[in-house]
Amino acid sequence: MINDFERTRPFDGFYEGAKVLVTGGMGFVGAHIVRRLVGLGANVTILDLDCSNQRLSMINDRRERIRARVTMAECDVGRIEDLRCLFSTERFDVIFHLAAYSVIERSALHPIDTIHTNALGIVNIMEALRSLNHKPTAIVLASTDKVYGEMDTHEYNESSPLRGIGLYDAAKLAGDVFARTYHEVFGLPTVVLRLCNLFGPHDYNTDFRLIPKALTHIFGVAEPIAPILYFDSLSHWRDYLYVEDAAHAFLQVAASERCRGDVFNISATAHAATPEILKTVVEMSAEYEALFDRDRAKKIVANGISVAVRANNVGVLTISRQHLDGSKIREAVGFEPQVRFADGVQRTIEFYRSHYLGSGR
Repeated sequence: MINDFERTRPFDGFYEGAKVLVTGGMGFVGAHIVRRLVGLGANVTILDLDCSNQRLSMINDRRERIRARVTMAECDVGRIEDLRCLFSTERFDVIFHLAAYSVIERSALHPIDTIHTNALGIVNIMEALRSLNHKPTAIVLASTDKVYGEMDTHEYNESSPLRGIGLYDAAKLAGDVFARTYHEVFGLPTVVLRLCNLFGPHDYNTDFRLIPKALTHIFGVAEPIAPILYFDSLSHWRDYLYVEDAAHAFLQVAASERCRGDVFNISATAHAATPEILKTVVEMSAEYEALFDRDRAKKIVANGISVAVRANNVGVLTISRQHLDGSKIREAVGFEPQVRFADGVQRTIEFYRSHYLGSGR
């Protein structure tokens, strides 16, 4: 599948024939990175807790034809002995670490699991690697804008204080810091990318993430249901980035020697209030659905958005406003989002409509 980035290919040759490990490669962002790597000729191994061919993942989408072109390693980044076994038999040129306990709402219910995966997972990888003679060229860690905590300035830059206090936030913060520590102390070629809210096709976290949850309400049931906007989110502002842009950023920093040992915020394509995001999703969904079923499209419009009080939210600490300064990664590797927000939303709507209802008229 040709995408917006095939025109420039700034890392031509770097990934051709390279052995690349993607932890969490069955997940949303990991799978998009895997698809790009396969297209660039890399030899990709996916490490994941669940590599079954029944799992909802882009890797298992037969139209994408990815699964047969990659190697699967089903294991847990929380088990260092599993990683040592893998690294003793396989030499990787690049590692992208995306395995995470990523459902924020569940983190407070499972703090040990959250810390074990999000903080110790990267430590286990680096411990398993540091004594080997052959080390990767780059180890890229997916971090989050939530490590900064609540904003008291216009935007976060990479020198802003790290004040994440939620369970998920603090665990990711620890992994973020340890990645840079292992570079300083042991010379491992780590790169930390702090991500904002990503969206796009094949995000199957439809119970919690804003856009796929909204589109599941609209297309995933017999009659469309109004997407839910929780009362405590009415004043939230967030950054948004299309997932293929994020995948491109991962590939860019891994291929750039100057990025190793450093940390980067990823630029967003949109910074908007949560109600405005949902309003856009509803309006664009109705417009697209009108091409197939005018009655359903009218119901989507009539339903609008439902405002509700969040239930069972004990232990989940939310941040009012998050906004990343992406100038550092732009200066380092020239990264700029290529997919406009509206275009990304349109592609996402088309995917979920097809996923749930089929694409035919």
